[in-house]
This record gives sequence, C-alpha cells and structure tokens, in this order.
Amino acid sequence: MINFLVFIIVCYLITYSAIPFLSKYIYDAPNERSSHTISKPTGGGLVFAFLISLIAFINNDLIPLICLPLSIIGLIDDKFDLAPFIRLSAQIFTVILLFSISPLNNIILNSYSGLTFLLILFSIIFLSTGCINFINFTDGLDGLLAGCMIIIFGSISIYLDINYWPYVACLLGFIVLNWHPSKIFMGDVGSTFLGSLFVGVILQMGSFTEALKILLLASPLLGDALISVAKRLLSGESIIIPHKSFYFKRLNEGKFSHDQVSMIYMLATFLICLTLLFGSLNWMIFTICFEFVVLLFLEKNFAV
Repeated sequence: MINFLVFIIVCYLITYSAIPFLSKYIYDAPNERSSHTISKPTGGGLVFAFLISLIAFINNDLIPLICLPLSIIGLIDDKFDLAPFIRLSAQIFTVILLFSISPLNNIILNSYSGLTFLLILFSIIFLSTGCINFINFTDGLDGLLAGCMIIIFGSISIYLDINYWPYVACLLGFIVLNWHPSKIFMGDVGSTFLGSLFVGVILQMGSFTEALKILLLASPLLGDALISVAKRLLSGESIIIPHKSFYFKRLNEGKFSHDQVSMIYMLATFLICLTLLFGSLNWMIFTICFEFVVLLFLEKNFAV
C-alpha cells in the first residue's frame, strides 16, 4: 500500500514539474477538431511510460520495455508530426516483438503450419496494430483514456497479476493533472504506450478465450473507434485524416461535459470489468450488447 501511494505521488510530482518545459516545447494548439480551446502541454505520458518501464525492469517484465521505443516514436510524433508509414511500421515491429514472447506463439507454432500459420500471424498483427491505433484515437477528452485504463489495469491486477498495481498507481498520479479542466495531455507518447501495453497483456494469455476476455475489457474505447471508422469507410470518407466522428466527441459537443463523458465511458468499462471478475465470457458479451443499446439511446438524444 505504501509503495502504491509512493508511485502515485512520484508520477504526479514529475508530471507537474514537466508542465513548464512541455508548455514551451511540446504543446497542442487547438484546431477545428479539438475538444480544447487553448494551447496545452502534451507529451505528459512520457512520465508514466518511463516509470512503468522502470518498474517492469525491476520486476523482469519485458512487455513495457518492448513498448517503450514505440512511446518514444509517439513523443517525436507529438513534436514533429511523423508520416503515418513511420508510425505504422513502429507499431507493427512492436507487435511482432510482443508476439515473439507470447504463449500464443507456441500454441500456434505447435498447432498450425504453412499458409494457415501465416494467415493467423497476419491476423494477430493486423488486429493488434488496430487495437493500438484505436486506443490512441480515443485519447480525445480530458481523463477519458487514462480513466478507462486505470479501471482496466486495476481489473487485470486482480484477475491476473498483482504486479500491475504500480501501473495503476502511475496512471492515478497522471490523471489528477489530466482530469477536466486538464493541465496536460498524455499525447501519442502516452496513448500508444498504453495501447501497446494492453496488447502485450492480451498476448500473454495462455489461450485465445482468455485473450478475448482481456480484449473485451476495452470494448467502450475500441467499439467507439471501430464503429466510427466503419461508418467513415461506408460513407467513402478518409479514415486517415483526423476527424470528430467518435461518439465521445459528439456527446461532448452535444449535452455532456468532458468529465461527464469520461465518467460514462469509465462506468461502461467498470461494468465489463465486473463481469470478468465475477461473471463469465457470456456475461461480458451480454453487458457489451446492453451498453451498445444505451450508446444508441445517448446518440439519438444527446449527441451532435
């Protein structure tokens, strides 16, 4: 418990101390797609990314260490706006490294060969890269991504491994400064790190069923991005150019504030996490379907 509080305080203090520097050199100026109206420092995710990686190094956990270089690419992107090909290449390389240490790798190698193996491998890389990008997309409102990830990794800590609790502590230290009205954004350096870290946890599962359970924990985030991207594809719009089609942005521009939308998504995530801890896969799927109906109601009555 003492260590947990220490990690919260350390992450908060370092992030707070970094605000003046980031305000000068790495800041997010508002544009027509932004949910904020004034320039704010970004790149704050670098703090929890390095702290989590340091904790992982002490605990001999390779996953955050593999994800850290992608986080650095995200930091460079926050500053210089890298080409999509560079970002995507870094994400694919990270996924391949994560899969190389995955128990699922051995399962697939022992069960399949030839073209079937390549198809499964391609599918895993494609879905994992998509997961990283979708999680990155949902970092668009104060506290939204950090809050949901706190709940997800807290549930993973209970369900799988208590060594994930320090990760939760670091995110708690960050969200104090990221909650509305935020003083700092995590940026791509933080969102791509969290996305790849989440993918790394999924790939550490010993079966595809357990991997699916962990994946479904992020359904409110992933589902929003998936539906929004699918709608744009069907309407012939670009999915590469940044846009404001996500439900969380439309709800925020409608009748809900930043913190209200973030709390809605956090509550939805929390309910799914409860079904992981106390229910079953069927209950998880039922809860997700119920929440989708609620989302349609909110879209019809409150979203722009």
